[in-house]
Amino acid sequence: MLPSAFPVPQIVKFRDEHQRSMTHLAIVADDLELLEFVLESGASLNDPDDSGASPLTTALLERHFEAADMLVAYGCDIDFVNAALQTSMHVLATFGDLKAAQWLLERGADVEARDAGDNLPLHLAAAYCSLPVDEHGNTPLTNAAFVSQSTAPHFASGDQTTQYAVTKLLLQHGADVNAVNDDGDTALFGAVHNEYDAVVKLLLAHGADARVRRRFCPRSTKPHMCHGVGVATPRFLCTRHRP
Repeated sequence: MLPSAFPVPQIVKFRDEHQRSMTHLAIVADDLELLEFVLESGASLNDPDDSGASPLTTALLERHFEAADMLVAYGCDIDFVNAALQTSMHVLATFGDLKAAQWLLERGADVEARDAGDNLPLHLAAAYCSLPVDEHGNTPLTNAAFVSQSTAPHFASGDQTTQYAVTKLLLQHGADVNAVNDDGDTALFGAVHNEYDAVVKLLLAHGADARVRRRFCPRSTKPHMCHGVGVATPRFLCTRHRP
């Protein structure tokens, strides 16, 4: 156990400019000894940073599974929701991280959790098949406050193969293939809109009903072509390091 260089109340209450707790920072540093120390000191297990990432979400995005296991051992909430009502499963489904999704499901994560737009993780998995990469090879997360620069390139590797696997995994664990979000969309509409043929076929094979239609959008002549696909872009996609 590390000796305390700071009074315990300061450790518990500390937040950096991105509202990351000492728990977040120990995880990003990949320092398990420090993480154990701050958790023993009573630092936050679940409180998110200003992008909405809980310590568990941060650990999984960083692929620090030992840190994630430690958080669980100390009693973190697998299904903790941020201000957008998103769980870690919503986030990892968005990015098509099969290993992290499996980790969550093995520990009982709720595949039927609804975010603020009434989306299941399945809606996000089907709609966000891969993240866009800009001319510099960066994804929208490269400068996100809770993702280290060493980890960010991982997100550029997302493709239809990994997203297909995550979508299939969620379906195998009981996700409702015909669940409708606040915009009247099922997961099928997100996959159709983005022309993710393999995911469309997978959803249909698992009973997706094309007759479950979203509400008509005045910005489009076709219901499934409405801008936004009824799946709101998660706030953390737009988060950047501030100078």
